Amino acid sequence: MSGAFKRALIAAGLAVVLETAIPAQTVPLLGDASILPGNSTNYGSIVNVTVGGVSLAQGLVQFDLTKLPPGTLPSSVALATLRLYVNKIGSPGAINVFTATASWSESTVTGGAGAPLPGSLVAGPISVTVANAYLSIPVTGQVQAWLGGAPNNGFLLQANTSTTNVNFDSKEGTATSHPAVLEIDLAGPAGATGAPGTPGPTGATGATGPNGPAGATGSTGNQGVTGAIGPAGPVGPLGPSGPSGAKGAAGATGATGATGPLGPTGATGATGPSGATGATGATGPLGASGVQGNPGAPGATGATGPTGPQGLINNNFTLAATLTNNPTISDADTHNYFIISNAVNNGANPSNTITLPNTTAVGAGYMIEINVLNWGVNDGTFSIQRQGSDVIVDQGSSFTTFGINYQCQLVTDGNHHWYLLINN
Repeated sequence: MSGAFKRALIAAGLAVVLETAIPAQTVPLLGDASILPGNSTNYGSIVNVTVGGVSLAQGLVQFDLTKLPPGTLPSSVALATLRLYVNKIGSPGAINVFTATASWSESTVTGGAGAPLPGSLVAGPISVTVANAYLSIPVTGQVQAWLGGAPNNGFLLQANTSTTNVNFDSKEGTATSHPAVLEIDLAGPAGATGAPGTPGPTGATGATGPNGPAGATGSTGNQGVTGAIGPAGPVGPLGPSGPSGAKGAAGATGATGATGPLGPTGATGATGPSGATGATGATGPLGASGVQGNPGAPGATGATGPTGPQGLINNNFTLAATLTNNPTISDADTHNYFIISNAVNNGANPSNTITLPNTTAVGAGYMIEINVLNWGVNDGTFSIQRQGSDVIVDQGSSFTTFGINYQCQLVTDGNHHWYLLINN
């Protein structure tokens, strides 16, 4: 504001009023999860929030607005922004952001009966084409509605097109540590307006000059002196600045799962009895040597102790050795990332089959990613095959693809089902 403009306001009897902005607030992330419609498996503890793909996965995120400064009103929110970190893009596209229609918990929510559904549209469609970057989404109106009393069940993320397949960081993704953030800008209250100044008195009107004689027009009398301008009223005091909101506390780190106990060591077999000593020959001439006793039989081998339960598999996408010659992935293999390369496989027109481990052996939440590289001009076939009574949902016992390069990602519920998240 220029000095001349401020002087003009003061001369008109007006007070100068300033408004103070409170620094941006971030509120705690209560939970994040993926759900697969129709699937009753919980995916609240995996490192990504998946949206789209073959299974039409949906994402959920929820924040705790009770950590805003006491007395925060809907009108206090100047701007609210939802920030999501794009970890990986299986297929670029767009997403829509809705309100979730039902309450949920990260550790129990599934896509089965009672799952949250898309409510009112908050923002979208929002293009997602760049990985390893934040996506900023304006959500001011919805945060104001929640502060006004609307139920806060968080946001539901849904693919805008059937080809969209993207992964966002969850709060369990400690390798990159970019969980969802809700940033809120609050405005402080305005200061009181000063009272207008009292107008100065109006100056007296000058006397009218005498009329001249008839005939010629008499001269005009002198103009009366203009009254002085009254003094300006005092400037009203500035209102106090609004208090700064407290910074929300960081969420606690989830506990590490316990390691399964070792099975007991089997007992050592008993030692067999020694053979009898031969009789001593008579004294005098050297007698014949006694017959050597037979060796005792070996003791029986002790029973093998039971195997301890398998520990939790960490989906850290550790790279395994390159797979060759139609392999089967071992149930005990702890890798999650596999490569098939034509350069070390079957040469011209390759045909490879990879067999997945048993779902009941690896457990719920185990994820596998397979990449086929360097096929060059030697196009062929590549098949994914399940074991035993396991099924690949919507694919049956196996599925086959053709082409130069290929990528797929599967996750299991630990109960005979594989779900295909990426297939391109």
